[in-house]
Amino acid sequence: IAVYVDALLSVIQAYQVSSIFLATDDPTVLGDITQGLEREGHGHVRVMSLDFDRGEAFGASPLFIEHRVEGGLVDAGLVAESSVLDLMLLGECDVLVAGMASQLARLALSLIAR
Repeated sequence: IAVYVDALLSVIQAYQVSSIFLATDDPTVLGDITQGLEREGHGHVRVMSLDFDRGEAFGASPLFIEHRVEGGLVDAGLVAESSVLDLMLLGECDVLVAGMASQLARLALSLIAR
């Protein structure tokens, strides 16, 4: 979390950001980021996230989501709709702070760069 807070602080200071959208499956991240920004004197920045528990919707599993779709363990339509919604929201961001390990993050970056 500290690495993301540091990156967000740089962006907030450089671009006068007033709100941040977090794309995360971890419900604790929203609070952790908010607390980190408050500690650094940026409690005025609004931190938002979709309240959508993918673990509940898609079932908790150590398998990647694509393997669960292939195995028929989750609803492929729900996964596709969720992914498109995430891309639409991320593609509208002014700034993206993300780990580039996921294809979704790279797609979002491509949409922002257009």
